[in-house]
Amino acid sequence: MMKKKDRIEILLEDMLSKFDLILEGQASMIKKIDRYSRDMNAGLDRIMANLSTLDQKLDDFHSHLSQKLDSLVTNLTAHETDAKTHRAPYRASEYP
Repeated sequence: MMKKKDRIEILLEDMLSKFDLILEGQASMIKKIDRYSRDMNAGLDRIMANLSTLDQKLDDFHSHLSQKLDSLVTNLTAHETDAKTHRAPYRASEYP
């Protein structure tokens, strides 16, 4: 029959091997989480760069559109002024 001390040593060794397995699993999970975090950060960096580019393009488009609208208003105002100054009086005419 086994002595009490021998049984305790066997139980302790078994517990230690299970703790080792838990620690290995935890280390593996930490590595996976770190890799996932790096991948997510890289993805977010790309998204932020794309958003910055899009923001600049929208600003450029807005500026271009504003210039076009200002030019259109100027041209319409000039045309309206010209039309008012050169307006021929309205005359009724009879057709034969």
